[in-house]
Amino acid sequence: MKKKLIILTFILFIVSCSKKKDTVAKKDFLEKIQELVLSEDKIGQEYLFRILLENQFIEYKISYIGQIENNQKGKIKFLFLTTFSGLNEDSKRANSRLIIYKSSNNDKIGYYYLGGIYKDSIEISDNTLILPKSGENCNLTTEISFKDSIPDEIFINCTKSGGDFYKFERE
Repeated sequence: MKKKLIILTFILFIVSCSKKKDTVAKKDFLEKIQELVLSEDKIGQEYLFRILLENQFIEYKISYIGQIENNQKGKIKFLFLTTFSGLNEDSKRANSRLIIYKSSNNDKIGYYYLGGIYKDSIEISDNTLILPKSGENCNLTTEISFKDSIPDEIFINCTKSGGDFYKFERE
């Protein structure tokens, strides 16, 4: 009995040593393309990635907006990502996010989900994010300061009578 226990322990030891543990987290496609765009470091350059699947398609339009000096986090970088998805080209829907990263190591801090399509580019000027009018019915631009902090919620103007609030989602 003792001999069987020693042999069994030895076999378990060999098996556990032979299996290599995968400690590195696997990144999905979306994370990889975000890292690619950040590494290119080209402000305003739009990148388009398309995935064709059997029953649908997914398209990512992503651009690096630039960076802002933030009093709490140091320099922070901004990506703008629009995801188009649908059964075919004519029935696609759009979802957009403004993604924020730490500039020092490109760690994602979080994002604002901004809804649909922005036809004009989002820009940075004097540590202020400038969002253009966001749709056919909207006629106002919005300026948001990220100098002192990353706001928990932002308000994007549409018309003089209204706009929309967007909450910051932390990673």
